[in-house]
Amino acid sequence: MSELKTEESYYRFLKPKQMLPRKPETFVGKARALEGILKVTQQEPQIVHYDLETSGLQYYDPEHFITNVGLATEDWVIGIDLADLSQEEVQPLWDWLAKCEVGGFNLSFDLAWPWRERQPDNRVKQNFEDIRVSCDTSLWFRLLATEAHSGQKFSLEELTTRVLLWPEKYQQKGWLRENLAEYNLKKDQMMQLAVLEPAGYTLYCGLDAEASYQASVYFHDIVKELGFDHLRRYHDNILVPKIKRQINASCYGVPVNKELVERNLEWANQRIWELEYAAMSHPEIAPHIDEFTQLRCDKQYTLRANLKKQWAKKSDEPWLYPDVYRLSPTEPDKLPKWLKPYGGKFYRPETQFRITGESVEWPKFNFGSPMDMHWLIYTKWIKGKYKVWHRNPERKDWGGILTLYIGGKPYELELTKAGGLPTGGDILTLFGEAGKLVSELKTTQKMRSDFMEKYYDASRRTGYIHATSKILGSVNGRMSGG
Repeated sequence: MSELKTEESYYRFLKPKQMLPRKPETFVGKARALEGILKVTQQEPQIVHYDLETSGLQYYDPEHFITNVGLATEDWVIGIDLADLSQEEVQPLWDWLAKCEVGGFNLSFDLAWPWRERQPDNRVKQNFEDIRVSCDTSLWFRLLATEAHSGQKFSLEELTTRVLLWPEKYQQKGWLRENLAEYNLKKDQMMQLAVLEPAGYTLYCGLDAEASYQASVYFHDIVKELGFDHLRRYHDNILVPKIKRQINASCYGVPVNKELVERNLEWANQRIWELEYAAMSHPEIAPHIDEFTQLRCDKQYTLRANLKKQWAKKSDEPWLYPDVYRLSPTEPDKLPKWLKPYGGKFYRPETQFRITGESVEWPKFNFGSPMDMHWLIYTKWIKGKYKVWHRNPERKDWGGILTLYIGGKPYELELTKAGGLPTGGDILTLFGEAGKLVSELKTTQKMRSDFMEKYYDASRRTGYIHATSKILGSVNGRMSGG
């Protein structure tokens, strides 16, 4: 199995077709933005693909707001800078858009913002159930790009590069990377460009809308050509309602019983201490933990000795005590008169000791660390007696097989998704009571850190969990957590 290389063979159904983007007309600054909104709202309702730039990713948080909007139709492409406008000044745009058939790339995000309403308890209510959705091009991309080979991506940049074949000079993502680098910003700080580079950022937003509109035209032709009308029905009748339901669920949120979560956290902590003590004292683990601790100490802490010179004064009469003092040769013009006959300075050596790494905590074996578990399982328990076969040595993330022998019996296990040696429950079950203890400990630790603590922390602001999900989040089309 080899990775697909050429644009012609990259997708089974999506044959590359160059579609040059139109340059958006941009409206930057308050006066121009109001002019742009007036121009748009005077148009007849139609199919519109839109893209939003916002001050944050949490659309259920009323403190976050829309900074830019890009709009693309069959006849025009527009980008509007909304940063200086009030909600009342922008509202006519959302009212007009609500009468249209809307499309976009990832409507699970963009559909949520324009029609949200703030509730008395600080949660957000969505008022978009009657909004007509024309096409979510991110979902169509996932539906039609079915190869699912290693490394396949489904971003808007991937779509414009591999399918629509936009030349590099039109690549809005290139502009974004360059400006993020210029201002030393990370991707999650890109909203700052709405202030730093309003003209370029508005153009960038308009081009995203244009990319989605072009993709919708292209996907429509592909579906018609291949007779995939069932996909259209699946999109309209299954996926679009899913989008609306998941946005509503995220905005309203799920109430959290904090007292119950705190009790569960207390139980989890107590159980982790019990399991950790049992594992640390188990005869098949304890000697190795002692060795691990010593090895880590030897690496972390180093004793160093330094010489400190205690310089003698004339009143010390150092010339009388050759076993105590030593002489450090020194240039004559730098010596006081009483030292010139000796040609140097007398000093008494004093040894100073210093421990490097003394500020580092005393090492502790971490059963949740793949590195520490790798040492315990493969260096001490198996003692290096195993073999690894990779399906493709050049692409270890394509997986492979681990073969090992325990008690004279052969076992075969799948390597991890990254092509590494497994250290979880699958292999721990082979090591009897010790492996069972460690497996339960790891499971409880993971439940506490990945669920209980995050669940509790996520509810701090409103007392609700605002979970998000991806409609086509997995290779086989299932939803996944976001």
